[in-house]
Amino acid sequence: MKHIIYWMLFQVCFTIGNAQNEKLLGDWQGNTNGLTVLLQIVSSTDLIYDGEVSSYSVEGNVIRVLDEDGYYYDYPFVLQNDQLLLSFPDGYDYTFKRVKSLPQTTQPVTVTEVSKSTQALYGNLCSFSSSSGGGSSYSSTRRLYFDGKGRFSYSTGSSYSGNTGSYYGNNPNALNGRYEVTGKTLTLYYDKGGSETFQINMVQNSGEITELKAGQTFYGKGLCD
Repeated sequence: MKHIIYWMLFQVCFTIGNAQNEKLLGDWQGNTNGLTVLLQIVSSTDLIYDGEVSSYSVEGNVIRVLDEDGYYYDYPFVLQNDQLLLSFPDGYDYTFKRVKSLPQTTQPVTVTEVSKSTQALYGNLCSFSSSSGGGSSYSSTRRLYFDGKGRFSYSTGSSYSGNTGSYYGNNPNALNGRYEVTGKTLTLYYDKGGSETFQINMVQNSGEITELKAGQTFYGKGLCD
C-alpha cells in the first residue's frame, strides 16, 4: 500500500513539473543590473541565458540550473501570465517579460545554399570542465556536431565519482538547428527558437574550423576524445 501511495505522489509531482515547464517555454526579456538580457527556455531541459546554454530542471516553484562546473543554483520564481519574477542567488529579484520568439527554422538546407565558410565547419567540437573536492570529482562535456551543410545538434554528458559511488550519463534530448558562419563569427539558430553566437578561434591551413569560443568556454575537436 505504501509503495502505491509513493507512486501516486510521484505521478502528481511529475505532472505538475511538466505543466510548469510548458508554461515557462519561450523567450523572456529582463533588466539585470542596468543591462537588458534575454532568457530563452528552449526545451524542458535546456535554457539559454544571455547567450550561454545550461541544463535545468523545475522543482515546484524553483528553476534549478546546472552550470558548466557541475554546481546547481536555485532560482525561485513566480509566473503570472506573461511576467516571470526570478529570485537570483545573489538575493536580488528581477522581472522578465515574455517576448515573441524567433521564428523556427526547420527548412532543410542544401549544400548549394550554404557558404564555403559554413562547409568548413563539420564534425564534433566539444568543451570539457571538471571540479573536485571533499573526496569527490565531477566533470561535464558539451558536444556540438556540425554536418557541414548548415545543420547542427547540441548534447551534454556528465560524470561523478565520490564516496557514494560513480555515475555517468548523457542527456538524450539533443537540441537541433541551423548554423551560419560569417567572417569570424558562428551563429546557431535553434529550431525551438533562440540563437547563440560563438567566436571562431582557430582555423587550419586547409580552411577547416577546429576551435570555437563562447565567453570563457572553448570548444575543440581534441576535447571530444
